[in-house]
Amino acid sequence: MPLHGASILMRLFTLGEYTDTMFATHHWPRFGKDDVKDFLCLQRDVYRWQHDQTMRLANMGYVPTEIAEKLQLPNEFLNESHVQGYYGTVSHNTKAVYTKYLGWYDGNPANLNPLPPVESAKSMLNIWEAPQSSLRKLQRLLKKEIIVG
Repeated sequence: MPLHGASILMRLFTLGEYTDTMFATHHWPRFGKDDVKDFLCLQRDVYRWQHDQTMRLANMGYVPTEIAEKLQLPNEFLNESHVQGYYGTVSHNTKAVYTKYLGWYDGNPANLNPLPPVESAKSMLNIWEAPQSSLRKLQRLLKKEIIVG
């Protein structure tokens, strides 16, 4: 969404000469050509920054959760309320950008075919219920190629 959103906002920005009022979802209305242009311009820049920084880190080998933790909007973007992350966050957007280009798989074999949460919890409880036999149980599960995670 961020790159696509940035391109849409750029098209809207070019129409800014013809508008002096803007109503957007989740934001206060904007009145006056300059206010509308400033809003669209900043929103475009934020989306573009999120896209570019996500791909920069992905190309360095970071996975979605690492990228989401690492990226924070620069201070120059934080002066306006509409980029504070009330209706979507940098974390959500960076994961979406990563998924768009690289898919859902993060390269960790444990995440390739995980057990559903209930089955995973049952496996963990079963493994740890008796400390003296937990290692043997874990070895049996690993031999069956059941990934616990």
